[in-house]
Amino acid sequence: MYYEVYLDLFFLMNFWMNIISCRLLTVLLKKRNRIWKICAVSFLSSISACLVMILPVGAVGVRMAAGQIVWIPVLVFILFRDKGAEYIKDLASYYLVMFLIGGAVSYLEVHMTFAGILLSGTAAAAVIEIIYRIWGSRNRKYIYDVMVRCGSNQYVFQALFDSGNRLREPILKEQVHIIGKDAAQKLSLRENAKGVRVIPFHSIGKEAGMMMGYYADEMEVMQEHGELRIEHPLFGVSEEVLSVQNEYEMILNSEIFD
Repeated sequence: MYYEVYLDLFFLMNFWMNIISCRLLTVLLKKRNRIWKICAVSFLSSISACLVMILPVGAVGVRMAAGQIVWIPVLVFILFRDKGAEYIKDLASYYLVMFLIGGAVSYLEVHMTFAGILLSGTAAAAVIEIIYRIWGSRNRKYIYDVMVRCGSNQYVFQALFDSGNRLREPILKEQVHIIGKDAAQKLSLRENAKGVRVIPFHSIGKEAGMMMGYYADEMEVMQEHGELRIEHPLFGVSEEVLSVQNEYEMILNSEIFD
């Protein structure tokens, strides 16, 4: 028995499934990934699937299964860069998400056109993400323990999650977290920074201002389900006291969990 396969549709379906899977996994596991990275990894994975499909060696099903075993672990590592038990959790979650999406697509193929599958699948994934974010925002606390490493200095600070802090660096559009000058001195942030930025800002009671921004090596936000690790976070150093009662020494960007 022979099947006629349209390679362009096969590529598009794989590309779409990979993007949806990676995006949902990033949200559900509370990881951080830029959309261009998800698209790049999905593109390479789809190209690999197409190459495996046209190889004149062995049965198609065996080749595809072997390809999944080889490239999905690589894909997951590139996406999240986790190791050990955390990597195993990422990998198992990815296989589960792919299994569920693959089953849904197999069912929809009988009842819908190719374009209908893409549109309905994208809409369903968007609804899942919106519901999850709303639920997460309702159950989110506002003070976190945050570990910051800069050079040989490493400290744990109390940080406020502030829904009003959407400050971004104006050129690269990177998230800016606010840190008090005393906490910055503990880290020797100015001396050990991996880069420097000048950040314009607006605040209540002050029309406009400028603050210096510095890149640290690493930041980990301690959460109930695990740590959110961010490489090379950008900190704006506030010359003013952040908390009169010393409840926190940092203010996290409101989009840190997106």
